[in-house]
Amino acid sequence: MLSSEAKPYKDAQGTLLEKLERQGYKCTSVLQPDLSNEKLNQYLQAKPWAFVAIGSDAAVTLHEKIPARQKLLYCLVTDPSDLGLLKGRPAQGVTVDVPLREQFALIAEALPKAHSVGMLYDSSGEKGARLMQAAKNALPNGWSLDAVDLSKFDSVAKAIDELLRRRVDIVWTAPDSAVYNQASVRVLLREALREKIPVFGYSKSFVKAGALLGVAIEPESQGAQAAAMLERLENPQAKPAPLDPEKAHVEAPLFGVEVNEMAAQQLSINLPESVLKKSKGE
Repeated sequence: MLSSEAKPYKDAQGTLLEKLERQGYKCTSVLQPDLSNEKLNQYLQAKPWAFVAIGSDAAVTLHEKIPARQKLLYCLVTDPSDLGLLKGRPAQGVTVDVPLREQFALIAEALPKAHSVGMLYDSSGEKGARLMQAAKNALPNGWSLDAVDLSKFDSVAKAIDELLRRRVDIVWTAPDSAVYNQASVRVLLREALREKIPVFGYSKSFVKAGALLGVAIEPESQGAQAAAMLERLENPQAKPAPLDPEKAHVEAPLFGVEVNEMAAQQLSINLPESVLKKSKGE
């Protein structure tokens, strides 16, 4: 089931169906907005081997509506814990959240002299406070985190001014809709460039817009990971290890490294060759 007809969901679906049909599965697709109770009952009466959700809306809907005995997998989901997918009926899936330690390791490789990270967060929501604490816990030894609470300021622009005033080595961003949208990203990138402070972006489009570097998730890889997880549910000899359908399980995503060489030039930063190679998939 797809959350919508958006291109990332369709791209993940394409890879997922290709791999599952090659393994002999017969697949039926439906959009989450089109899933009536009557249609869901028809699917359940057919006794499917498993349901696969593509996107957070689809994952939450199926998690709430299908019986616990039905296997449920998901992909292209952000923060499964925040969505409640780790409670109640068991589900397995792959998230789009790149492990924070791997993100900071990439920053350390790109900027060997870095030791301070800045971030914006919103303490008025549970997710913001949790994300800030998780970032602090994931920092390399000897690094510091300057976290500016958006809820304490009249505007995002003022919060960004305060963050950049602290002269951090890099501003780290995360996909939190309470903090980042098209307008706030634009302001951050413009002001950070003016202050010669690099930004770490959480998506390919963020880096393309002007962040120095960041991570990117390809929908096709999410579909491939979901297909591999299905095989691990079915095959007790699967590697790296079979999955237990009675327990919730979340896997980290495969991800790529993105670099904006024009931003690096404007910031007078020479990125290591190792980082440039990673951005090219080498």
